[in-house]
Amino acid sequence: MIVVTSLDASVCDTDEVFALYRTRCHIGLAFKRLKSLIHIERLPAKDPNLARAWLYSHLIFALLINTLSSNTLDSPPCGTGCQAT
Repeated sequence: MIVVTSLDASVCDTDEVFALYRTRCHIGLAFKRLKSLIHIERLPAKDPNLARAWLYSHLIFALLINTLSSNTLDSPPCGTGCQAT
């Protein structure tokens, strides 16, 4: 992989640049997933306070979905040692 940067070599070594790039990619993918999951392609409100409230509510919703899906994925399905009630 080739990464081009304008950083001076004395600021970051090669490993740090690659680590920063990987982090940047993870952040980009997280935002892409978030936009897809809660449909935040555009803000429906022009007023800054309304836009902020809309965005915060959708971010809370995304966190709840993420938590619930993580809990579900961490639970074993019935038939693999769990007791069905």
